[in-house]
Amino acid sequence: MREIMPIENDDRTKESELTPISVGTLLTAFDRVLSGFSWYERYTETGGYALKLQQRTFPFKHGSSWIEKSNINDLTAYSTTLRIVIGDDRSDYPMIILAHSSMQQLPSCCAMVVFSGARIHEDIRGKGLGKLWHQFRLRVAELSKYTVAICTIITNPRWVGTKKEHEQGFTFQEQLLRGFGWTENRHIYNKNSGNNVALFTKILTPSER
Repeated sequence: MREIMPIENDDRTKESELTPISVGTLLTAFDRVLSGFSWYERYTETGGYALKLQQRTFPFKHGSSWIEKSNINDLTAYSTTLRIVIGDDRSDYPMIILAHSSMQQLPSCCAMVVFSGARIHEDIRGKGLGKLWHQFRLRVAELSKYTVAICTIITNPRWVGTKKEHEQGFTFQEQLLRGFGWTENRHIYNKNSGNNVALFTKILTPSER
């Protein structure tokens, strides 16, 4: 992934200040943060590239591709991966993945959706984008008529990262989940990975398209 130099000012958005979510408001928020980077101007003005929200649905067949989406009502939380990108690997402007996440229906139960793989590019964290990205995914799940969302976080981080990420990464995840009304159900020990894991659930608000 291409490196981005961090912005020094902190522009955290309180949950109570989040605006009604849409693809447009989501990309506008990312654009506002990224406007502080010199490379971003080169991508948008010189290269003619814009931020894109893309979706790819399972099963991933050979040749399946990412599809750009501009309307939240066109998205589904059924076995899908979402990402925000800019650039194109086939040009002089390499693609940069700025946000990524997956959602998948729980096998044999169409009332539940599993959230996983959420990530904001490390150099644009601390700007409120993680909250907005989470709010967006919850809205997609609601529009897909799921009743319960499920996710887990590792409580003894052992993946490779910076010291700051080791110390704060999973604490921040827990704070974000609790801030959006997720409930911690229990701690479990994952015998396959050797990690201690916290299981969270959230009752989703009924919503019609």
